[in-house]
Amino acid sequence: MAEGRASGAAGLFARQVQKFSRAQEKVLQKLGKTVETKDERFEQNASNFYQQQAEGHKLYKDRRTSSVQSK
Repeated sequence: MAEGRASGAAGLFARQVQKFSRAQEKVLQKLGKTVETKDERFEQNASNFYQQQAEGHKLYKDRRTSSVQSK
């Protein structure tokens, strides 16, 4: 039982350290002390996804209105 509590505490400590590290990284990025990385391929894929999502939504709306009109 004591081991379960210890691992829970260790997990909590690890999460707090991770949060602190991430917060520190964000502050340094805002100050310009670190280089912010960008993944160009990911950005392109995300852009394509949002365009496809918008097109799919348009098609859905068109189909929905055409099925209502045909009834």
